[in-house]
Amino acid sequence: MVKNPNINVGLHLVRGLCALGVAGYHYLSWNHGYAVESVGAFYVYIFFIVSAVAMMIAHGADFDRTINLPALRLFYIKRIARILPLLALVAFGSAIGGSLEAGSWQIDTFAKAYLTATALFGLQMPGMNSGAVAAWSLGIEAVFYLIFPIAALLTAGARLRTLILAIAILLVGQHAALWLLRAQDGAEFWFNYTNPLMFAPYFAVGLALFKAPLRHSAVNFWLTLAILACIASVSVLSPVNVYRNPSLYLGLTALSGALVMTAYASRVPEALRATATFFGDISYALYLTHWFSQRLSSYVVASLGLPGYLQFPLFLGLAISVAYVLHIGLELPAKKAILSWSKGRHISAAAGEQAS
Repeated sequence: MVKNPNINVGLHLVRGLCALGVAGYHYLSWNHGYAVESVGAFYVYIFFIVSAVAMMIAHGADFDRTINLPALRLFYIKRIARILPLLALVAFGSAIGGSLEAGSWQIDTFAKAYLTATALFGLQMPGMNSGAVAAWSLGIEAVFYLIFPIAALLTAGARLRTLILAIAILLVGQHAALWLLRAQDGAEFWFNYTNPLMFAPYFAVGLALFKAPLRHSAVNFWLTLAILACIASVSVLSPVNVYRNPSLYLGLTALSGALVMTAYASRVPEALRATATFFGDISYALYLTHWFSQRLSSYVVASLGLPGYLQFPLFLGLAISVAYVLHIGLELPAKKAILSWSKGRHISAAAGEQAS
């Protein structure tokens, strides 16, 4: 059972399923050259929508009337404690591994590692400067966290129709940017595509969903799974490039919003709540480290001469195990240590002010 009242089990499950989906997407792409783009792209964008709703659940009340320094300070410290320890480990681990493979220190990779580990790459070009596989999206998240207190304050005082208008304006901006990128391809397209404006509509959708009058239902749980499968099936059934087809891109955006809406308003069956909690808890570590598990599984299969069909279950088992170990052994202790250190400093500073 989920003990934290700020955790919505349906959203937590979606986090886990999307992380598994992205891991599967990369496995198919790396091992078999088969790219299910609707999964690789929109399962990540779903994270952005979920993030906005989750931030409003956990911190919206802190900024619904005003933005005060203590609440602002605590919010940013919590975000640092939640995101940066694992991100830093993965970024510098990738840089060190890359240098060892190359046989010399790769200064560029350490520059990227620093930008990634501090989340400063979100203020520049996260797609180009990401220091690890899939980490670019954390740069986008970091920009949202930076402006979240203002967004939460504006959301609290806005009507739902105002938020819907903001979504529409941002969607037009998103598609205008896509149009301007239409002649670009490969790395050039990716570097320019992965910028905060392109994904702003997803965060706006999350803010609107938080304010929407939704009715919780057990049916919504099954609708969530159906929509998740529908998004995946788009690129399985059609070879159309999702980035080059505006109507398809917009349709997948709408499906992503509908998915998070049904997840947010779903009642997860009691028998599945523990599983939902588990995969939600390890989703961040699974998302950031599945590339390592893929490489390790490939090495084990090749070294032991195992049949190729064993690699995927080995990869999946390793990915889940590594993510769980990092969640328990790094994420939770690091978060607790940072929050305790911050609280201690705050108490010491307050005592000093009183003494003076």
